Amino acid sequence: EDEDAAQDFKLESFVDMFVGVTTIGISLVVPFSSFSCDEARDSSSTKPDPFLAANELERWPLAMAYGLEGVGRSGFFTMNFNVQDVGASLRKTCYARLDRASLKREL
Repeated sequence: EDEDAAQDFKLESFVDMFVGVTTIGISLVVPFSSFSCDEARDSSSTKPDPFLAANELERWPLAMAYGLEGVGRSGFFTMNFNVQDVGASLRKTCYARLDRASLKREL
């Protein structure tokens, strides 16, 4: 019973977090094997797939539950929000400036 209450709380918190939000940014991790070495060094050369972030987010269990009747808004999560991949921006502006110890502390 406590586990059910915890799951309900988690879902309610997830739904409440997006009240008044229209755009959501998530950081996608692209497998290294899909890059050439030159592209891995210069992440600005890779063009983001606009549907990749939305497709990835729809696989998350909380996002799947969002569209259930009585939980969030009706329809798929990505029908209600504009989802964008912000991974390249984070790598360029934040992660590239941190050394290993600093990154570990930040996470």
